[in-house]
Amino acid sequence: PMLPPSRDSMLSVSVPGGGGGGGGAGAGGLPPPPGGMAAMNRRQSTFLHDSHRRLVEEKGLTRKASVATLAGFEEDLNDIDFFDDNGTTKLKSATLDGLVQWLTSNKNSDSSYMQVFLTTYRSFCSPSDLLDRLIARYGVLNGGPSFRKAVQLKVCNALRKFLEGHWDDFTQEMKDRLEIFVYMLMQDGEVSYSRSIRHVLDKQKNKTGKQGPTFNTPPPNPLLPPKPAKGRSGPLTLLDLPPEEVARQMTLVDGENFRAVGPAELLNYNKKGGNTPENAPNIARIVDRFNAVSLWVATQILEHPKLKDRIKVLSHILEVAKYLEQLNNFSGLMAVISGLNNASISRLKFTKEGLDKSAKKIFDSVGSLMEFDSSYKAYRARLHNINPPCVPYIGVYLADLTFIDDGNPDFADEAKTKINFLKRQTAYKVILEARQYQQDFFNFVNVLPVLQVLQDFQHRSEKELYDMSLAAEPRGASKSQLK
Repeated sequence: PMLPPSRDSMLSVSVPGGGGGGGGAGAGGLPPPPGGMAAMNRRQSTFLHDSHRRLVEEKGLTRKASVATLAGFEEDLNDIDFFDDNGTTKLKSATLDGLVQWLTSNKNSDSSYMQVFLTTYRSFCSPSDLLDRLIARYGVLNGGPSFRKAVQLKVCNALRKFLEGHWDDFTQEMKDRLEIFVYMLMQDGEVSYSRSIRHVLDKQKNKTGKQGPTFNTPPPNPLLPPKPAKGRSGPLTLLDLPPEEVARQMTLVDGENFRAVGPAELLNYNKKGGNTPENAPNIARIVDRFNAVSLWVATQILEHPKLKDRIKVLSHILEVAKYLEQLNNFSGLMAVISGLNNASISRLKFTKEGLDKSAKKIFDSVGSLMEFDSSYKAYRARLHNINPPCVPYIGVYLADLTFIDDGNPDFADEAKTKINFLKRQTAYKVILEARQYQQDFFNFVNVLPVLQVLQDFQHRSEKELYDMSLAAEPRGASKSQLK
């Protein structure tokens, strides 16, 4: 259901210069669409067919009959279940059409509904289907003129919000359909509606890519590695790098990766097929980096056969962990802790005993902060009391969303026609928290020498690491027997 059936003129659009190829500007000075009027007519024909085909097939109606059916359906509140929340009527469950109806209803006073709907819609509807239903909803017929205007205004507002917040969900075919709808609004005299959507559409199309952040203060001076000692050759190593700068460079990348994760990836990651690189590319990138950092930490320690060198590297890594905590990079911190808890490292009794009091204190502190005890109670408390910027540990959000998904049905009825919107509201709270930490940036500069050492976090395999661990500290060996 794509076309607004509220006016006959919108079912058979009159296009200036419609019979031929060129044609001048349309009504209200609107320039003809790309490809000329003949191309416009062809696109309209396709649009008219596709826009009604779904409901016509669903209800077994002719196109003419579907208009009346749409009008009656669109104002039927029987498909919606409500509950009272401190005086505000909120939606509990509804059919998909009911959800869209409430999204654009003049009776809806729930200010959070649109945000919850648009954040979670990919869990119950495709982008193309949502666009179809919004445009169909514009064609409300029943009610007086003021009622129809109120609904149509809400439809246009929903379309603008959809465009502003979910531009990446729009395929080229969807953009073409919306272009035609906007053009038809103008032809029908709805200039303000047409221009309001056109403004957002043009703004999104003219974006030149991701806009970089602006800061009111300059970044801190980068901490560069010291110049190599005279006579020394070879590449820099981790021990050459200031721990604070290592933490900064890790945080720049971790922050960028986290900001790229969208609501649909979070919602659907733990569903069947949702955790593939194709369906969740940004989460996959975070997971791959997390695992690489974890194994890299273990590799850095075990590549030193001498005990004193391992102690030195472990102390250095703990300093990095300290700065990661100070920078609120809990994702990077958790990856480092995971490396320190690797079986190949946790068994290194003498290496850990060799740490000084300061390093041992860091070890205990960061370990307690990120401990799983009581569902990451200490970490959650810290996260909710920090000042951004911040890189949360995404594993906690994924675990929370999995718990919500497993514990609540997708539908509220046995026929599986009414979508359980309370479930989406609960999931929205988790996603809202994650997204609030995606708004801020870290004010650091890239330091090439540090990035070169950290490049791809080269590491050994789990088996190689455990073999190296046994060689470094054999089972039953005393300290005096070690190198």
